[in-house]
Amino acid sequence: MTPVAFHIGSLQIYWYGICMAFAFLTSYGVASYLAPKRNLPNDVIGDLLTWTVVGGLGGARLLFVIQNADQYLDNPLRILNFREGGLVFYGGFVCATLVVAWRAKARKLAPWSVADVLAVAVPMGHAVGRIGCFLHGCCHGRPYYRAYAIRYAASPDVSYLPIQLVAAAGNACLALFLLFLFHRKSLKGRIFPIYAMLYAILRFSTEFGRGDYGTRPGGLTPAQWVCFLIFPAGMALWRYTGPRQPQDENPDSA
Repeated sequence: MTPVAFHIGSLQIYWYGICMAFAFLTSYGVASYLAPKRNLPNDVIGDLLTWTVVGGLGGARLLFVIQNADQYLDNPLRILNFREGGLVFYGGFVCATLVVAWRAKARKLAPWSVADVLAVAVPMGHAVGRIGCFLHGCCHGRPYYRAYAIRYAASPDVSYLPIQLVAAAGNACLALFLLFLFHRKSLKGRIFPIYAMLYAILRFSTEFGRGDYGTRPGGLTPAQWVCFLIFPAGMALWRYTGPRQPQDENPDSA
């Protein structure tokens, strides 16, 4: 399997970039469908998702570069080459959350209504993005020589566990479950904390199948250590959103 989908003249078009584009469109479609159900105007969805992508890509790339700084010392301009892959989801998750919270406040939107919508849209887009990882060859699994193993052109003598597809399926199932919860009135304003907690469990589990880490401090991957922060943060948000009735309408929509 090769990461290059096709060529336009001398320009190489990567599967990774194609899947990232489809991931955005998937999230946009889901968010556009759900926005009216939380009384959010459809015209803000493109704005919010654009900022989600900007914050997410920036944070994800920044954390990857920090973790792999030695790869960029000789040629810092490679940092801007997103086509070669190199994103860490948790960096994007934290940065995108902060950026969207700022943007929602600037647009005077009910923050937990926005969070409900994006908590379903993001993991569905994430599932598509993980397929991009599979096709590109990044975030690959451990060496694996049984059924359903995959080989890449860059290392044809090694077979890998297609853990990216496992993660993609997990994110898709998570999105569908959150979509089911989204329609329960008692959980309005509380979907994002559930997403944070369940994704931490999903990510912690799938990381055991990853094979692209050079070191595992304490026997765990960096992402697994971050899960120990995300899960309790989700629990804290769950408690915070519980006692109050979430605001269903935006201040300027009345």
